[in-house]
Amino acid sequence: MNLTRQQYMEYGAPMLEGASFQADVVLVAPREFEVTRSQRTYREKNFTSFTERLDISSFQRDFIRRINEALGLEALAPYLRAVGLKVAILNCNVAPHSTEELARKIIASGAKVVGISMIYRPQAAQALDLIEALRVAPEIKVAVGGALASYMPMQLLSRLARLDAVVFGEAEETFRDYAKAVVDGTDYSNLPGVAFKQDGRVRINDAATPLHLPEVLAPSRDTLGYLALTNHDTRIASLYTSRGCMAGCTFCTGKDAYNVGRKKTYRYRDPKAVVDEIEALHAEFGVRFVYINDDNFLGYGRASYERVREFAQTLIDRKLGIQFATECRVDGLHDETLKLLKRAGMVQVLLGIESGSDAVLVRWKKGATVAQNKAALTLTRELGIQVEPGFILLDAETTQSEMFDNLRFIRESGLERTLFPLYMINRLSVYPGTAIEPTLIKLGTIRPSAIQDNRLADNPLAVREEFQRLEYLCNDRRTEIVWRALRWAIEPFEQGVEDVMPRVTAVLTKARTLGDPEVRRRAGELIRSASQWRRRLGELTTRFLELGAESYDVAGHHRQFLVLRSRLRAAREVYERETLNMSMDAFMEQVMELRAALPAGGLELTPAPSKEISAVA
Repeated sequence: MNLTRQQYMEYGAPMLEGASFQADVVLVAPREFEVTRSQRTYREKNFTSFTERLDISSFQRDFIRRINEALGLEALAPYLRAVGLKVAILNCNVAPHSTEELARKIIASGAKVVGISMIYRPQAAQALDLIEALRVAPEIKVAVGGALASYMPMQLLSRLARLDAVVFGEAEETFRDYAKAVVDGTDYSNLPGVAFKQDGRVRINDAATPLHLPEVLAPSRDTLGYLALTNHDTRIASLYTSRGCMAGCTFCTGKDAYNVGRKKTYRYRDPKAVVDEIEALHAEFGVRFVYINDDNFLGYGRASYERVREFAQTLIDRKLGIQFATECRVDGLHDETLKLLKRAGMVQVLLGIESGSDAVLVRWKKGATVAQNKAALTLTRELGIQVEPGFILLDAETTQSEMFDNLRFIRESGLERTLFPLYMINRLSVYPGTAIEPTLIKLGTIRPSAIQDNRLADNPLAVREEFQRLEYLCNDRRTEIVWRALRWAIEPFEQGVEDVMPRVTAVLTKARTLGDPEVRRRAGELIRSASQWRRRLGELTTRFLELGAESYDVAGHHRQFLVLRSRLRAAREVYERETLNMSMDAFMEQVMELRAALPAGGLELTPAPSKEISAVA
């Protein structure tokens, strides 16, 4: 579907606050919030919406490399529209909606089918709330899909009376056929890739066959249409060049999400078609940065590397001036291929480093070594490619020795010098369907699931408890104490990076422009301090990790916790003095003084409404 920006803006209109629209199918990407009590990690919290991130000041602009476009739902939309169905996408990560507003819009639209994305755990909370909110509209069929849902159709269907179906694995053709059957009132009971309820029990059909990616339709761009409609920046877009992963990492769901119930596959698109898609995004939306959402961009074998090189050379030949980022395994990096990708515009890569301990990498069946991790970091640094570290500091079995292994690796590899040092304080999350889940059940670390059978019993609370079940305590209590103390210490910095400091520097930037000479001078000083605070976070993160590793030698668990908290607090205070030249509280007081000194109306930090809204909506 070669649609224009204006047409996509029409598709984005349902996301507007209070919008009314008609649809046969509504696709929902829930807002991401963690549903567990104590296992939250940086990537599983959402201080701001993705829309807010696009509009923040230059303090963070260089770090914003992707937005949550709900690409999976946008991949479904053209298939549904091609068979004549009216489709609306409600992406709550760029256009936040309350659950009540979602339900109101869905019911008012006259939709016969709702598809809800459940890719990973942070989406589950609002997804579950929405399913329950739609009890008042039993005539609407409610289906869920995505990696998380694909691994637990039995649990979801057997305990959520309001849920009608789970579409598992690759969904473009499956969900199209399911939705079309519902709208037309025809039978869908034999569709591959669908699980549903029949005669009081859960029925799970066989998996659908893999799609031939060169023939897959390009995703719709409803989210970019909404951003354009509301006058937000559309400089960033997402796409994929391949699907699947052949690795055996025990903690990962994403690698198998496309292959649930069938043999693993790794498939890729025609590289020229990918560049055609990028060129269209650049032409219609002014996209200048593309995030490639592949599980393993480089793939496996000569043919995959040849298509990657063809992709890079085609980008170079077309002179689009596009930058891009992607995700790779450390054991797949080749010097010449990376050099070509760098020339083509690759500026950042998420590397699946995971650990600095060979014993841990073996335990997780990562299929890579610490030496390969170091080599990958050295190569990317030499080429000037930024690294986003995929790093897991600890799991349930982490020992003091492994903690020191990680610390040594961080120091020797310079991992703390990446743009994302806070990502290093992370712990392994357990997901339903992963290989590590039964291992931890056998060890007694987590409980067996109480909702594995297919007898129907309406109990939404049991589904929420299913995610709580996957929380764990580290087997070594000292490791658990280190984790909890580190989370306590690092969370204010996470919130500072993502939410507080961008807003602060927006105020200071206005002050440097609109204030009198003294206000401008003070604002400049505070901006430089804020920049230093952000730039040196790697030093602080490493210091926190050092203190955590050293605390194992403190006698007594309660005393270890108190001593570690005290040392972490002192390290934070030293860091604030060295970077801000004052405490954070004093820094914020000065910012507020400058804000008060600005002329009224000088602090409009959100984009003005687009003049095109009334015409499109």
